[in-house]
Amino acid sequence: MDPRKTPLTCYHCGNTGILTYVAQFNVDDIVIDKNEYGQVIYEDCLGFLKWYLYKCPVCENPVLAKQYEGNCDPPNCINDIKVIYPALVITSKGVPPKIFQAYEAAVKTRGIDNAICLLSLRRTLEMVCKDKNAQGDNLEKKIDDLIEKKVLPEMMRDACWIVRQCGNEAAHADDVEFSKREVDEAIEYVSSIITYLYSTPVKVADLRRRIEERQKKQKAEKQEQNNVDGEENNG
Repeated sequence: MDPRKTPLTCYHCGNTGILTYVAQFNVDDIVIDKNEYGQVIYEDCLGFLKWYLYKCPVCENPVLAKQYEGNCDPPNCINDIKVIYPALVITSKGVPPKIFQAYEAAVKTRGIDNAICLLSLRRTLEMVCKDKNAQGDNLEKKIDDLIEKKVLPEMMRDACWIVRQCGNEAAHADDVEFSKREVDEAIEYVSSIITYLYSTPVKVADLRRRIEERQKKQKAEKQEQNNVDGEENNG
């Protein structure tokens, strides 16, 4: 995947296409394990984190992206290039495609039409409620149902209220000027809800699997070393 020819989205203005490549910086992903005496007993380079700096040709704002190339399963896997700044906030991992697409469409309108962005965020929240089989004849009751069932934590109640109220004002064409702060925070609240319900469980399970695999590998290597040491001592 050539970073100079990969279409990306600028979430400053919503432009999607080939951004102007500016620079690249690589960081080694190295893991080191030491024993109780501070001696290195395990060291491995897991891969490389590549950072790319672009400039949007439409709004001329900076865009920061990253890509991970690692010694994973399958070997030498290369992840897609992901925009980190300005943040989309969530990843598609674990998120139903329609919900992710609705959220992404909402974020793309940030800075273009704040009312449309807030209205789209409210719609995204409606889709989440439907996906989680929330009961109720309106969005407020559906949110209450998810909280009562503990699908959503109580702390999310006010966040949902804000997204719902801002979306209502945007939908009814009220004479309201929405600030950048209101829009950014509404995006953050919806992203937190999506992350909590969909992405976090998948990420936690994935990380646990990788940790267990690493521990299993280390245990096998230590056992093998102990066997070698035992043979040398016996010899």
